[in-house]
Amino acid sequence: MTLIFVSVYLLTYRFAPQKVGVSPTLQCEVGGGTWQMHSSGCKDDCGARNYCTDAFTEGCGCGQGKCWNGFFCQAEQKKYK
Repeated sequence: MTLIFVSVYLLTYRFAPQKVGVSPTLQCEVGGGTWQMHSSGCKDDCGARNYCTDAFTEGCGCGQGKCWNGFFCQAEQKKYK
């Protein structure tokens, strides 16, 4: 029974887009991050490095080499020219 609950939970929250009623904090934790205060408006969002506000902002932190894509933490994509 526990295995069924865990499977449904993972399929519902881990692999599905954020649903109405699911807190951003829970979405972040299920997606592999930790909810924390960031020193810029970009937080730890993927691709949001060019135009950031200088304001403390709450958001999902994914750790070194990862970023938040809105659904889960993923490896940062390095852009080479």
